[in-house]
Amino acid sequence: MTGLYAALEGSVGRSSHCCFEGKDYMKTELGRFCLFLATCRGERREGWRAPRVKEPLHPRGAFTLIELLVVIAIIAILAGMLLPALSKAKSKGQAIVCLNNLNQLQKGWLMYTDDNADRMPLTELDNGGPPHYRARPGSWVLGNSFLDVSPTNLQAGTLFPYLKAVGVYRCPSDRTLTNPRGGKRFPVNRSYTVNATLNAKGGMIIPMPPRPFVNVVKLSAVVTPPPTRVWVFTESSPFTAMPGDPVLAFFTAPPLPYQRWADRPTDRHSQGCNLSFADGHAQFHRWKAPKDSPSGNISEIQPGGDREDHTWLLDGLPRIQ
Repeated sequence: MTGLYAALEGSVGRSSHCCFEGKDYMKTELGRFCLFLATCRGERREGWRAPRVKEPLHPRGAFTLIELLVVIAIIAILAGMLLPALSKAKSKGQAIVCLNNLNQLQKGWLMYTDDNADRMPLTELDNGGPPHYRARPGSWVLGNSFLDVSPTNLQAGTLFPYLKAVGVYRCPSDRTLTNPRGGKRFPVNRSYTVNATLNAKGGMIIPMPPRPFVNVVKLSAVVTPPPTRVWVFTESSPFTAMPGDPVLAFFTAPPLPYQRWADRPTDRHSQGCNLSFADGHAQFHRWKAPKDSPSGNISEIQPGGDREDHTWLLDGLPRIQ
């Protein structure tokens, strides 16, 4: 070994000397051997060192706070874009359910008429109002929706045997509440009213309306306008002078033009409501002016679209031939 070290030292000395003479020491065989030893020694030293932490302490797949906030902001933006569309879709679905309810009510109304010698279902009001008239026994429904907290007055009506479901009487979009009872208010169990000229009497209903209007008892008497135009059931607004009774009536006394609503339809379905007709069909109708507004004089017919809406409903009342 001593001889080897001496040989190496001599070689290193000579190579150093050679380097000073301009020769490339690393290109010699001995230089390459020394470089190999130096590399091995360095790798052994690195193997004994403690490993260095070169990556973040958290796992590679975790979020930083900034990334998390960005994701939350994106979700909030998407929710803001989707919620109005979902709300519109929900309202549309509720309007379709409401239209189906009126279809079923109308079919029950026609079956009752067929079973009772062409006589339409009766609506007889008491004289306890205004503002809250109640329907008496023998009517298609009983009571007043603003006063009733149970469905018993629906089940006691003459149409219930043809329907067998209390849910048919209420629109899912109706947010109207009953009058307070015991400090509590409840959702109304009926949203629909019937045309006051179709076998209805009592209360504020005029027994013999002024010409050309006429009250009819039998379906066969509906001639002018034809059954396709005479509406039977509709949705009544809670913002009316006589809320909750089961008829939708009009002030038809002179002078003309008419100045006041008696009962008003609702506009809960995109400024419109659903109606059924004496021929058996049901449809949606959009009003030209808002209807569910508690502000101002709720009975006064406003110029413009409101008067056109009032005229459209009047055109659906039976008239003398």
